[in-house]
Amino acid sequence: MKHPILRNVAFSLLLGMLPLLSLASEQTDGSVGAFASDHILKSKESGLHEKMGGVVGFVGSVSYSISNTNRTASAVVNQISNSSGTVTSGSLSLRLFVTTAPITGASFTYWSVGQQALNPLPPHYVYNNLSGAVPLLTVPDGVYYIHLGIFEYGAGCTGTSDGFCLDDRVTFTDLIQVSGGVYTTYTPPPPSTGVVSLTGSISYSISTVNQTASASVAQVINNSANVTSGSLSLRLFVTTAPISGNFTYWTVGERSLNPLLPGYAYNNLSGAVPLLRVPDGIYYISLGIFEYYVGCASTDGYCLDDYLTFSQQVQVVGGVYVTYAGTTIVPAIEYYYPPWNMYFVTAIPGEIAALDTGVFAGWQRTGKLFNVYALAGAQASSSTVFRFFSTTFSPKSSHFYTANVAEYNALVNGTGWQLEGPVFSTPMPASNGTCPAGSIPIYRMYNNGQGGAPNHRFTTDNSVRAQMLAAGWIAEGQGIGVGFCSPQ
Repeated sequence: MKHPILRNVAFSLLLGMLPLLSLASEQTDGSVGAFASDHILKSKESGLHEKMGGVVGFVGSVSYSISNTNRTASAVVNQISNSSGTVTSGSLSLRLFVTTAPITGASFTYWSVGQQALNPLPPHYVYNNLSGAVPLLTVPDGVYYIHLGIFEYGAGCTGTSDGFCLDDRVTFTDLIQVSGGVYTTYTPPPPSTGVVSLTGSISYSISTVNQTASASVAQVINNSANVTSGSLSLRLFVTTAPISGNFTYWTVGERSLNPLLPGYAYNNLSGAVPLLRVPDGIYYISLGIFEYYVGCASTDGYCLDDYLTFSQQVQVVGGVYVTYAGTTIVPAIEYYYPPWNMYFVTAIPGEIAALDTGVFAGWQRTGKLFNVYALAGAQASSSTVFRFFSTTFSPKSSHFYTANVAEYNALVNGTGWQLEGPVFSTPMPASNGTCPAGSIPIYRMYNNGQGGAPNHRFTTDNSVRAQMLAAGWIAEGQGIGVGFCSPQ
């Protein structure tokens, strides 16, 4: 739906429409009041954007400037939009304001640097391309976080001195310093690693369905008495070994945070961020606070200040995170269906029970089996085996197993085969067919289309392999035809 344009007018020309709320900058008790919702920070072109839950919010780019010479504060806003389809907003106030600490909760204290009154917005209406200058207000000397916010007046706004609650804001990356009414960009002393730590309760959760990683931290605090931290990043990450000295890690989810002034803290951080893909494997999982500073030798300039490694390891299989309970070897049982002269193998207990009890009539055990790793108990060095299913050759159906990336991609992107998912894990052979120590070859043979439908047979038995090759089946795989390796 297109937004009707209420007016396209310079920021400074709106001064006469409604009186400014104050002509002097006073300490104000701020609140998001009844408009509060989540507190998840999102990257924005001009800083960190936090939607507080009101009907009015910023869209697009946001910027500001301050002229000490002209004593003006200027703002440029691409769009202010009323996202409601039914509710007209209250009177609005666009405010450039400062706080001595990050805004992390529903209540905070701030000082206005400059502010502009705006008329209420009807449903789906917008202010487009606001820009201009307003008088610069004086605030107490100090170092501040600076924000541009849209405040809304309403009966449901409680806990504020003027009845306006914060609907939406952008927090700019650079801190500012005020001295004798002069505003300058604050240049903190070079931070050193270790000034920031995690305190209190810490937890995490991962939703494969929603593809999100969530974390909850009671407090992230700057322990220094005189050093402002660098920019911060709260990261849920995994490692293949316990953290010691230099280490390699993969990020599961991350959230950017502004620098912390000495002694200040983020309290009760929580929320979900997009889940990032990591390679299949078994990992230690940790939540850490990373700090950006000159001298950090990491690839992105962020070094680990503090972390907590959770007691339970995780295993990742095809992007799915499960709790790792230790290495588990299970048997893959082979079955045969005489009417079709076709073979099938499974390590899934439910399928084994169904085949053995006749739920799938006609299938019988061959007496052959080989060891594989259960998905929830595979070695980190093993590879996930995926199973595909096809009814293209109806009435016959067929299954196919592969851990080969090229084969997997060809089947997923092609037609005729449906991915059933990961079924087990195995060590993999070298290009000459040699299996890793502690495992033996699983030979792969193809019926070459005999009987009108493709079928593969997998076995560790050399005599079975010789029998099938003599019957016209073709060896496939590495070396003399090794498809997988069986852990012993």
